[in-house]
Amino acid sequence: MAFVGSANNIITTTDTVAPTFTAIKTALLAAGWVIQGSSNGTSTFSNASSVDNTANFASNGSWLRIREPSGVGGREYVFYRGTATTALVKYSRSVGFGTGGALTTAPTTGASGDGVVWYGTTVGFSATGTGTNTYDVGSTGAAQCTTLTVSSNGYVSCVASDTTTNGVYGWWLTAYAQGSGTNQFVMYTDAVASVSAPATDYDPSYRQLGTGTNWWQADVTALNRCHCWQAYPLVWSSPTTAVYRVDVPGFSAFFSSAAGGGLLGAVWPPSSTATGLSIYNDRSQVTPYLIGASNVVGAPPKGLTSNVMTATGPFNPTDTLDLTTTTARIVVVQAMPGYPGILPQWLTFPWLQNVLPLV
Repeated sequence: MAFVGSANNIITTTDTVAPTFTAIKTALLAAGWVIQGSSNGTSTFSNASSVDNTANFASNGSWLRIREPSGVGGREYVFYRGTATTALVKYSRSVGFGTGGALTTAPTTGASGDGVVWYGTTVGFSATGTGTNTYDVGSTGAAQCTTLTVSSNGYVSCVASDTTTNGVYGWWLTAYAQGSGTNQFVMYTDAVASVSAPATDYDPSYRQLGTGTNWWQADVTALNRCHCWQAYPLVWSSPTTAVYRVDVPGFSAFFSSAAGGGLLGAVWPPSSTATGLSIYNDRSQVTPYLIGASNVVGAPPKGLTSNVMTATGPFNPTDTLDLTTTTARIVVVQAMPGYPGILPQWLTFPWLQNVLPLV
């Protein structure tokens, strides 16, 4: 495995979307992803070409459709710029965003497709429990964008894996303030380890987008920021039945076991729509456990991520672990400091080998 990407890109309070999406595009292309369509929002677009027309998202209405290296049927994302500080991000497990697409309108997966809105307003939705499922069933453009801002100028970096874990190509983005290193937002897709997901899971992956210093706590309460198992069971359902799509608002924390028996995860609420905790069997609307080590006994389903890890400190958010290794990591947030009986932990993301983060 190698981690590739784009680090230390400047991000400002008035220009957030372009550097963020450009960093993601650069990292994914370096990891072997293939552009399926794009637009510069002003004069040139295509929904069936590997040519990069985005012009690095310099103009409103620019968008990118990109597919993982596995080819037809692979995961796809659409990144759309509404303005310099508003954005839309969509995800498809296998159908792909092959419907529509115009100069300032992002393509969709069609009325019966599997596209979902990860970051943005409701385009089409179906109620499930106390939340809503946001499906990609209509034309998508500036009206569907959500504000993506930072409170201070700083840096944004994106790192991607060029090999799969459990069939998933992971990628991780972090943005933090210049000088202080205070986290501003993260966006990542991570594989769920095979030991903690059924073999029948068609999409053993987990996505999260969070803003603010305590993104690991605060933004998981927002619908469409944090979700998993979009493709379970195997047969696609119509967007009106909502049986394959679950958003997971709740509380997510990272900390170590007081007894030193590995890393544990906390989840709140434990269940909102069913009687049990199993995401698979009960379709509970819960935050999946994120556990930073593979040797945990009895890890709950969908619980063990492959690359989102924790480490003992002391660290500051911009401190790094050993950057000379092929699995270099950067600390992005401190989690659960001073929790009774629990050692403080620092959440880490994959990083680029021998590349020092600017502060």
